Formats: sequence, structure tokens, C-alpha cells
Amino acid sequence: MISVRETDFPDIKDEWLALEKNGQIPTIFQTYDWVESWWKHLGFRGVKIVLAAYDGNELIGIAPLYISKLSVKGVPLFNVMRLIGAGESDYQAFILKGGREEVALRELLDYLRRFKWDIFWLSDVHPETATNRLIPELLKATGYYYTSQQHTPCPYIQLPKTFEDYKQALSRNSRRNLTKFCNRVETLDGIKYRKVQKAEDLSEAMETFFHLHQSRWQKLGQEGALAEKEVRIFHLEVASRLLRYLDLRQLKLKDRVIATTYSYDFNSSREVYLPGMDMEFEYYSLGFVMMAYGIRNAIECGLQEFDFMRGDEEYKFHFTKTVRHNMRYFFSKSSLKFKAFCKLEGIS
Repeated sequence: MISVRETDFPDIKDEWLALEKNGQIPTIFQTYDWVESWWKHLGFRGVKIVLAAYDGNELIGIAPLYISKLSVKGVPLFNVMRLIGAGESDYQAFILKGGREEVALRELLDYLRRFKWDIFWLSDVHPETATNRLIPELLKATGYYYTSQQHTPCPYIQLPKTFEDYKQALSRNSRRNLTKFCNRVETLDGIKYRKVQKAEDLSEAMETFFHLHQSRWQKLGQEGALAEKEVRIFHLEVASRLLRYLDLRQLKLKDRVIATTYSYDFNSSREVYLPGMDMEFEYYSLGFVMMAYGIRNAIECGLQEFDFMRGDEEYKFHFTKTVRHNMRYFFSKSSLKFKAFCKLEGIS
């Protein structure tokens, strides 16, 4: 018999981690450690609801959710439900056990009706997840008013067996630049590319990453993704908790870190979250070099994909022309509120 239960992080931790161990978690952003850390440091954004679907005593689905107020000009208009991690998570999805996805998602969607919310804002759904495959028909079947949109582009590389094979697939100009920029950096005396592997080195390495990433955006007169202290604290903790997947790389010139990339290796994919570069070395195109080194290393590690994730920044397209798009869904129990929300947000 299928049932849905309201639960919480400590109570469901072991079962959630078992799904991860068995390969049932679609991306790093649905791991227990990512979701629970996000709530711990950024949960002030709303009211938490954690749902778990069971077939008897077997866990088949998880929906970690929160409800917050959507205000316009200071006036609260809608109670909006989202998946925990929204904003900082490049990919979103319900957690659904293989072979039981449809029944689990149907029951979770039906159970949502018990709560006081007006709009479910489901953004950045990875296109290759069961959530994206099933949710349109299930929303229709369960009587929700909904709309869907193609959302953010996510460039990626299907990795070949060798780095030489990868380079040969590039345009002549990209191949020439890859060789030129890497050779230029490698003429520097004392240059070293390394992975941060020890837990005792992590805090300092993450603080260096924060500094390099933010200094570039500050130079451009913008805040950047890590401007909020709470967001930096979240990433510091989650990197420590997910050290088993973390790929934090540094380019060091003698004792000085001049570039870094913050990534996770998960499900045979290197998921590149953010880079950071020392702007004093702008001439050396360090961002380009770090991506080239990262692709080569990912191939050497036997990974199948190099994922630049969310965003259509120009630099990504020097390395690949292959893009998938996240999807976005809005749905509601109320026709009136759904229409009002869509009109307010300019959604057709």
C-alpha cells in the first residue's frame, strides 16, 4: 500500500543516504547533505515540509519543500511552494526510486493539496530526470492548473576516451586557443595544478575560492553568486560534508593560488559549479586554462560528462556546442490564483 508521510531530516537521513548509495539520486543537488545543509543555513527563506512516499516500509520518493511569501512592492500576494535548494541548486528534481517513479510522484503531488500554498514554483528541472519526464501528465491527471517553459541553458560535453579525441572535435580556432593559453601558463616558473584532497586543507581552500570568485565580480561592479555571507557558509559546510564527491582544483604559482574551480564528480559527471581567478593574471586567460585542465582530468578519471551547468556564459561555448535546457513548471490548485500569478509574472 502506498502512503505519504510527513517527516524531517534526522528521521529520514539513513534511508535517503541509502538511495544515494544505490544510485537513485539524480544530481548532487538532491543529496541529503546538500539539501539539509541548504535548509540549515538558508532555511530562513520559508517554512519547511519534508514528505516521504512509501510502498509499505519501502521508501520510494522524497519531496523536500518549503513555503514562502511572494511579495510585490512589499505586499504579500502568494504562498509559494518550492523544492529546498532553489536558487543555489543548478538542477532540481523530486527524489524518486527507479522503477517506482510514476506512483511515487503521483502520490506526492496529490498529498501537496493538504497544505496552504497558492503556487508551486518548480524551476531548473533537469531535462533527463524522471521528474521532467512524468510531471506534465501527472499534473494534468491530478487536476492541477499548470504551465511549463523551457528554461536555463546548460552546456555540457559528452567526454570521449582521450583528451586528443576531444581536441580534434573542437573548431580550429578553439583548438589553437587551448594550446596557446595552456602553453602560456606553463611557461610560468613554479606553476602547479592540484586537487584539494585533505579535509584539513578545505576551509582555507574554500575561502580562497570565495575571494577569487568575488573579486572578479566586484571589479565588474556586481555582487556575484557568493555575495551573501550565509551562502558562503552554506558552501563551506556542504563542501566538507560532500568531500567524497568534491573536486576543488587550484592553479598555484609557487605558493600563491591564482585560479580555482569548485565542482562535484557525481554519477559519472563533473558538475562545474563556479570558477575563481586572480584578476592580476588576466592576461593568462586562467578561466580558459582551468576548464581545459578540468576537461583533461575528467577524461583521465574516466568520467562520461563534463557539465558546465546553468548559464549561457560565452566562455562555455569555446569548449562545446552541446546544450540541454532545464525546464520550469508553475502549478496551482486554484484557477483564479494561477491566472493571477501568470498575469503578474508575464507567463503565457
